Amino acid sequence: MARFNEILTGRYNRFLQKLLQMKGGPPSAQLASEITPNIQFFSGVETRYLEGWERFGNGVVTGAVAAQTSAFRFRNPAKSGFVAVLEVLAATNLGGPDTMQLTNSIVTQVDLATLDSGAQLDNRTRPNSSLIISHTTAVPPITLTTQRAIAVRQSATTGLVDFILDDDAEITILPGMTYQIQSVAANVNQAFACTYIWRERPLEESELT
Repeated sequence: MARFNEILTGRYNRFLQKLLQMKGGPPSAQLASEITPNIQFFSGVETRYLEGWERFGNGVVTGAVAAQTSAFRFRNPAKSGFVAVLEVLAATNLGGPDTMQLTNSIVTQVDLATLDSGAQLDNRTRPNSSLIISHTTAVPPITLTTQRAIAVRQSATTGLVDFILDDDAEITILPGMTYQIQSVAANVNQAFACTYIWRERPLEESELT
């Protein structure tokens, strides 16, 4: 059958081929007589498991250590084979107003002093996560040359700073990636709290290229 109005914007066809692991020619070479292409599976967190996602969460408070700054690190091992997505990421300096900063310009694939275990949020999934989360009360200060991903000001004592305010702000952590959250260097000797929820799933073969 002849094809009309053939789609020449290749990234949409490539998206369908990658998403669904389809072989051969363009899976959507033309539009229907009326525009109908539609892919929308997600309906609620209870159905994430049916899409292959597993959800975990945790919250940790570090102690105050004289002349030291605390930090949390999120590391996806280079050969994990999983993609992780931070859905919730919030922190607070329990000592008072501060600036919380998220950076990915740290030494990759190295854990901090204390490992934190994520809690399974759906008992149909694996009990343990592939994402490795750790914290410490002794990290180097963030400098002007540090590559910041996000910086948010905490305006009041014990005020919770949210880094993820909507779906588009969720943070993808692929194998070999590491993120770290900490306060600025000026605020040392302060208890530091961080809470986080993430989901993860195995990478599809088509996503590896």
